[in-house]
Amino acid sequence: MLNWLMLPKSFSIKMIAKFYDKLLLLVATLCLVGSIVWNFLQTPDEVSTESSSYGEDFWGKSSEGVYFEPLIEHSLMPGDFLYYRDPGESDKNYSKVQIKSMHLKRRSPVQIQLNDGSQLSGKIKAKEGIILSENWKNSSQIILIDSTDGSKTVQQKDISVFAGKPKYFLAEEIDLRTLRASDLQFYQPLEKVDLTGEILKKPLWNEVDTDQNGSIYDLFTPPLIYLIDGELTTSLPDAPVEEKKEPFGVTALSFLPRPYRFKLGGWIGENPFLEDTVLTKKFGMKVRNRLEVNKSYKLLPEPKRGQPSLVEASEDDPEKLITLKYFAVQNVQQENGGIKPVGRALVEDKSVRVEPFEINSLMQEVSLGQFSMNLQIELEEKEKMSFEITEQDVDRVIDYYGRKYKIISFDIDRRSVRISKQIGLSTDLETVEIFAP
Repeated sequence: MLNWLMLPKSFSIKMIAKFYDKLLLLVATLCLVGSIVWNFLQTPDEVSTESSSYGEDFWGKSSEGVYFEPLIEHSLMPGDFLYYRDPGESDKNYSKVQIKSMHLKRRSPVQIQLNDGSQLSGKIKAKEGIILSENWKNSSQIILIDSTDGSKTVQQKDISVFAGKPKYFLAEEIDLRTLRASDLQFYQPLEKVDLTGEILKKPLWNEVDTDQNGSIYDLFTPPLIYLIDGELTTSLPDAPVEEKKEPFGVTALSFLPRPYRFKLGGWIGENPFLEDTVLTKKFGMKVRNRLEVNKSYKLLPEPKRGQPSLVEASEDDPEKLITLKYFAVQNVQQENGGIKPVGRALVEDKSVRVEPFEINSLMQEVSLGQFSMNLQIELEEKEKMSFEITEQDVDRVIDYYGRKYKIISFDIDRRSVRISKQIGLSTDLETVEIFAP
């Protein structure tokens, strides 16, 4: 019955080969038209609403909490919200988290719009950057901006829009894996407007008052003109604002005599024992060192309980500290008429920078004219730090919240110490001589 449709095999192959390019164009056209029709017939819910990817933006966590550091400028402010959702959820299932503060580093570029409509752009000038908290709208704190027109000051409460690339710290602790895998939205919801009767009232046209000419100038009175940097202007420029200099921060609390570290604690035969008073106080037990005449000794780096604090050193050892020059035992008559043996040692100590001196068993403390100074560092909104220095601490460096204080000199006669201060990576050094009270 269908025999009339049956064609020779050779005929069909020849037809396909002859019209191959036209058949291929026809198939491509049908696919394109079908795709367009399919997309047109889809409902709005079927159209993908996936948010833009912010995978390159940086999520992190510090002691202040979880933060978001974008690679593009944003104008979000503390009190605004970040909206996030799992990519598989619908658009209505967004969660939100509030921004509690924003931190900007020094030299960060910013653009600011003030409440009066004026705009300002530049870089943060404060060395420690700035922090805006949730109550920034009520804060009178000054922000120093380095602009092309010089230094400008802005109060936080005068800011309307603040655009930059800060670190936004969140008010809640959220798992970083959840945030990094989420889609983000930054648009803030608009406040609902209550259309009251006053707003809906029709405007009334009032009669325009006649011009009363309230100018301070009479006709043809020339204004006051200034020549500033080769340009004419009718107003004087604002006075330059000097950046507030941070105080040095170091004060002297006391300047007291300091006894010599070692004292003669006994002897056996011709060998005296020097007691280390510093380690005796630290360990709560006597730390004694057996010395031999004409031998040198150096400090043990980290002595433990039960160990001596001095070990023998060679003559050319750069760490050589103490040399016992002489030792003898003499009988000394007491006030009650008795005789008491007294050990006498002649000691040379490289750390005290004086000639060999005597230590005997009658001395409870050995005074060599040494002194120590107690100092205190205190800067605004930072914890105090107290420490003690001696003349052996020259070139010592004390780190304090990114500042480096270096001991330059220790003057016993002037009862003073010279200290330099360096802030961060700055090459500027400030040197001050501090006198004891």
